[in-house]
Amino acid sequence: LSLHDALPICHAAYGIQDKSGNPYSAGSYGSASFTNFANADVKQYNIDLAVEAAKAGFDSIMYDYIRRPEAHAASGGLAGQVFPGLGDTDPQDGIANFLAEAEPAVHAAGAKLGAAVFGISSFTPSSVAQNIPKMAQHLDFISPMVYPSHWGPNEYSVGPNPNAVPYDIVKRSLMDFNRQVLGTKCVIIPWLQDFTLGHPAYGAPEVEAQIKAAHDDGINSFLLWNANAKYTADALPAKDPFTSDLPGQYMYSINRPGNASDGSTDAAKAEAYMKAYTAWADGGRQGAFVDPNDPTAASNSTSGDTGSTPATSA
Repeated sequence: LSLHDALPICHAAYGIQDKSGNPYSAGSYGSASFTNFANADVKQYNIDLAVEAAKAGFDSIMYDYIRRPEAHAASGGLAGQVFPGLGDTDPQDGIANFLAEAEPAVHAAGAKLGAAVFGISSFTPSSVAQNIPKMAQHLDFISPMVYPSHWGPNEYSVGPNPNAVPYDIVKRSLMDFNRQVLGTKCVIIPWLQDFTLGHPAYGAPEVEAQIKAAHDDGINSFLLWNANAKYTADALPAKDPFTSDLPGQYMYSINRPGNASDGSTDAAKAEAYMKAYTAWADGGRQGAFVDPNDPTAASNSTSGDTGSTPATSA
């Protein structure tokens, strides 16, 4: 189910607006292309669709495009987006609040609830209003789109072309997501890339590398994306029916969000780091950030730091 275009926008309040009350022009998506997740009718429509699908026998419902549009300068950027009915609520909370309403209805209809999210939402939640810790409180699974071709140069310190190092970018980014669902029932089931976009061309080795990266982070379930539904069979060996798809040993990032980490299997250590980092960032990044797991390693460095804070759950 996609909140991008699920409901025809025949009423102004059904869509995200600009400061003049017109439909927000979201660049290549066009105008009137994103429904308003603060509108009661829009929310109920999307919940009803999910419930109907669950009652029809679908055991999992994934909300796609459950976000605000990216900033479009000609429309006033993020500040130019208006969500009628949202009031003073942060858009990140608006998304989480919708999921809080949808969760019991979908569960009652017999299905699990999940959401597809941008890879960068692990460290820039405000960009599309996808706050992973807050969303995770109301979801059974989150599916980050960690396609190697979609990362920028040097994100997670993998070099100028993340697309050329699929194992590294997938492993490092998923460790960040693993950390951000700690303390919830939510698990990470990533979208992986089975298509070519840019250099190099993708085939079985590149797809296998992503699957291995997820596995090495303790994630044994995944989704492949190919817009033409043509998948690389050679990357998918025959499945042993007695082999579990349940998670393995989770690996968690113990560095700043969006940065490379050797990882740790210590969930408490990862959670402590994240809480300390969030408090430091929310406090205005005053002074040196002190790693609670290594207080002697305080540093003022912001090398590679995105400047965005994935807020912890309330």
